[in-house]
Amino acid sequence: MTRQTFLHRWLAVAVLLATAISCGGDAPTDATTTIRRVVVTSPKPAFVIGKRLTLVAVAYDAQGAVIATPFEWGSTSTSIVSVTPAGVVEAVGNGSAVITAMANGVTGAVPIFTRPAGVASATITAPAAPMDVGDTFQSVLVARDFDDDAIVPTPAMFLWSSTDTSAVSVSSTGLLSARKPGFSMIRAGQLGLPQTAAIVNVNVRTPIPASIVVTLATGATPLLVGDSTQATAIVRDSVGRIIAGVFPNWTSSDPTIASVSAAGVVTAVRPGGPVAISGSLFSGQPSAFAALNVIPRPVASITLTPTASTLIQDSLVALTPTLRDSRGAIVTGRSVTWSTSASDIAIVSANGVATAIGVGVATLTASADQGRATATITVLPRVASITVTPGTKMLGTGLSQTFVATLRDASGAVIVGRPVEWQSLGDPLVASVTPAGIVTAFRAGVVTISARREGRTGNAGLTSFASIVLASSAQNYRVGLA
Repeated sequence: MTRQTFLHRWLAVAVLLATAISCGGDAPTDATTTIRRVVVTSPKPAFVIGKRLTLVAVAYDAQGAVIATPFEWGSTSTSIVSVTPAGVVEAVGNGSAVITAMANGVTGAVPIFTRPAGVASATITAPAAPMDVGDTFQSVLVARDFDDDAIVPTPAMFLWSSTDTSAVSVSSTGLLSARKPGFSMIRAGQLGLPQTAAIVNVNVRTPIPASIVVTLATGATPLLVGDSTQATAIVRDSVGRIIAGVFPNWTSSDPTIASVSAAGVVTAVRPGGPVAISGSLFSGQPSAFAALNVIPRPVASITLTPTASTLIQDSLVALTPTLRDSRGAIVTGRSVTWSTSASDIAIVSANGVATAIGVGVATLTASADQGRATATITVLPRVASITVTPGTKMLGTGLSQTFVATLRDASGAVIVGRPVEWQSLGDPLVASVTPAGIVTAFRAGVVTISARREGRTGNAGLTSFASIVLASSAQNYRVGLA
């Protein structure tokens, strides 16, 4: 309402007031009439449409004394301000009206102005200090009408908004949530009436770390060589709220055992520990660590060389195990457990040396962690005796004879398929023997033909004699024995 409009309305009301009083006429002058004037007062000169006020009318005599009397109430415009017989007025429409109270022909009047209904002003509360990330604050909206009376706003009356929701968000009921350091203006505006909007500034300060906890994804479980795990740091402020977006500087107390990347990925390098995986913030701020042990990767498979062997009783063979982990990498420095399926046939030492004991077949097993491999040992009987045939032989010089060695085990059974070592014992100029047992006589003399196998020996005697050829008769003569 402008000042000019207000003056015009007052002038109009003044005219109405004068008219209302004049219409009441002068008070009777007889001795029984004592009311000389009526005064009407209102608690407010104006009030909001829809509200009620109770007016007060007082009658006075010529000496100014108050006279108790009933009044007849009236309004110059009941479509703007209505009045009850008790003097209660209600603002009905926009404008003004003169309310009159008459007693014994004497009238008093008071002008009443109405104001539009609705919100005239609004304020919202703001945090007294900058908010911390994660904080919430319930902002309170206080709305007042044109009588400066508080009214209860409804969610449909005001729309809440934030100029930077990434820093501070606001709900439809005015709940502020600090999300990240920054600044935002919070506004509660009446729909359709932007001039009644309430605005406050809200700051969110950068949180100050007060504590840090470092954890590993694998917990306290030792890490296998070659495996990785993720280190995580939880940073909190002085009241225990988690501070997001804070990344520590990662270090390892022994990178040769376990290394850690800038992103907190921990990799096991070799067995050992415990190793401290530390996460530290800026200088002067807290740090923490998690302990980690690194253990060797278990053996996943074993390969034995040889996988099958045929041995003579009391002979040996060394089995060589090759150990690998689950990734196929060769594993060294691990102990291997050996076992045999038949200790009366073959046994094996802690170093993998197999010894043939009795005739038969035995399975030797090598075990380490999750790996297992077997080798088959076939044990053949040992040679107990050797017989060379012929047992004796007389052979002329220049002639040859094949000797045969027959091998038998302890039970007397013939053993076949084993070559023997042939030797000519005596003067090598008398006779020689080939690896196949073929003996050739060179000159007269006596030698022993020997067959050896597995420490056993069989002998045969050989006498070599000279031959003389007589040209006249072409007859051979034995000239004698050596």
